[in-house]
Amino acid sequence: MIKNIIYVEDGSVDLDELESTLTTETKIIVYRQGSSPPVLVQPQLPINDIFSEEEFKAQKELNELRKEIEELICKLLKEKCLTKRARKLIDKFGIDYICG
Repeated sequence: MIKNIIYVEDGSVDLDELESTLTTETKIIVYRQGSSPPVLVQPQLPINDIFSEEEFKAQKELNELRKEIEELICKLLKEKCLTKRARKLIDKFGIDYICG
């Protein structure tokens, strides 16, 4: 998990030496010479360095569920089974229901 970010001007420090003194919670970002000076940024909440397998799985399941919902909406539209209120809710939540 990244908790600190250090911006370092290219060529201003020995990156290998700096990396050896830091933990994996600190990310070094190198920028071009002449740009803004180095700044330490501490986000209010830690940033996950890599998404977990569970997060990818949950996102995939969510996408599959959304697809199923959109297919059901298309079916109901074709059968003219949706009320005006249901259509308003669909629009409110931004569900795409372009039926082919």
